[in-house]
Amino acid sequence: MPPRKKRPVRKTSGQKKDVRRSISSQKRAKAKRVKKKYDNPLVPWNLEAGTTFSMLNLFQECREQAFQSYVNGYSGRKLKDGLEFGSIWHLCQEHYYNDTNQSASTVAAKCCHAYEKFRSKTIFKNEHENFQLLLAMAEMLFPLCVKYWHDDDQEIDWVEPEQKFKTPYTFTDLDGKPRTIFLRGMRDGVFREGGVLGVFETKTKSVVSEASIRDQLKSDLQTLIYVTTAMIELGEMPEKVMYNVIRRPGQRRKQGETISAYINRVKAEVIKKPKYYFMRWNVDLTKSDIANFRRHTLDPLLVNFCQWADALKKTGALDGKPEKRFNTPFHFLNCSALVGRYGRVDMFDLLTKKTSTAYIKRKSCFPELDESNQAM
Repeated sequence: MPPRKKRPVRKTSGQKKDVRRSISSQKRAKAKRVKKKYDNPLVPWNLEAGTTFSMLNLFQECREQAFQSYVNGYSGRKLKDGLEFGSIWHLCQEHYYNDTNQSASTVAAKCCHAYEKFRSKTIFKNEHENFQLLLAMAEMLFPLCVKYWHDDDQEIDWVEPEQKFKTPYTFTDLDGKPRTIFLRGMRDGVFREGGVLGVFETKTKSVVSEASIRDQLKSDLQTLIYVTTAMIELGEMPEKVMYNVIRRPGQRRKQGETISAYINRVKAEVIKKPKYYFMRWNVDLTKSDIANFRRHTLDPLLVNFCQWADALKKTGALDGKPEKRFNTPFHFLNCSALVGRYGRVDMFDLLTKKTSTAYIKRKSCFPELDESNQAM
């Protein structure tokens, strides 16, 4: 039989040649897979705890929503298909890629079971069937994705698997003096290909546009924070991002169709057209891309963020007196951010009706860093 051809990882930065992985899997030392453990600070948040992409993003949209989520610890109970599926998928990915000798089907089953146990007690009863469907979809899809990329994955030289990070980042504050804050989060992976360092970034989407994802990279706050922190930690700039994209199936469930029958029908479609559901491509980065991101976006954003946090601290709002938060002009409710692209935001009822029945109160500041630990 002729040797199997590797699937090309498409290059989207101007070169027409396919990118092929050429690094031997023998270089992937087991020691590199040791995961760093960082405590997730407890609510109420304070500046010493640092910040995450999610907190910075919500701060940009509405400071009052950021306060309610990260200082008071409120999270909406309502199920959001895209976010929920992404959380389940990342949990499976995290536990599988730490030891790829495991069965992907077994890992997916264990992770979905653990996530169900963790999450089911906080969602509304009328959403449980939809939740079961999302779990079943992830449990079916994950092993197929692993199988599709198996040979390619064997040749990736992983520097880090999916990994939490807590990176000190220094910028120039308003007074012209250096200031340091912890940037925190979870990277999907850091790898080396042909001697070039890269960041592995997974996206789960119902609608996939390669051109859109490619064009948005240089304004993608989340991915560029991951690249910047990896550069600080490793002392070397990642020169590319490999996007690992999973299309979330969107076939409609037929009337009277069981979840099992629906999943089997979708599975047959995925097996028939795997390239439609599992995609990867590389996007190159330059030093000027990162320099511009830090100068034009990250540093000014952190100056404003710390100014807000300092002002809240002076009012006592971060020290057990949340009602004092409006005693500074640096804190306000952005009314325009109460209704977003997909309708009312999570905090709508809390902020407009002053009711908290549709919310849970977390113990930890950063839910995005807590979910996998609590689930497993």
